[in-house]
Amino acid sequence: MNRRQFLALSAAGVTVAALGSAALVYEDKDDFVMRLVREYVGDFRMEPEQQRRFVDDVTARYGDLNSAALIGFYRIRDYTGAGIEYTDQRVDWFERRIVTEFITSTDYVRKQAEANPALTYFGIDTPCTNPYARFS
Repeated sequence: MNRRQFLALSAAGVTVAALGSAALVYEDKDDFVMRLVREYVGDFRMEPEQQRRFVDDVTARYGDLNSAALIGFYRIRDYTGAGIEYTDQRVDWFERRIVTEFITSTDYVRKQAEANPALTYFGIDTPCTNPYARFS
């Protein structure tokens, strides 16, 4: 094997590894957001159109969600436990924002005691998104 063949095979191997990693990391933003919400608040039912509106509103408000890198950071940290301080802070901040927006823009607080509640999305422009607020 000469140097050119070695370099060609190495490049092919790196390309295959990169494509495999991209396939592992890729996730649709709609699936990512709703999976993240379900992870924190538990199972619920919501009309698909309302879920889409929620994801679109969150994406419009927090533009970083459009970045596949953020979803990739989350997936890598989730599956491997690996992460640096910068990515961990970004992902943690995003988790909090998304879950807070969900709780304050749906009727989750009223129905949280129900098993698998049917939730309604009211819109993201709510007056309070403080995660420590009392809603009683």
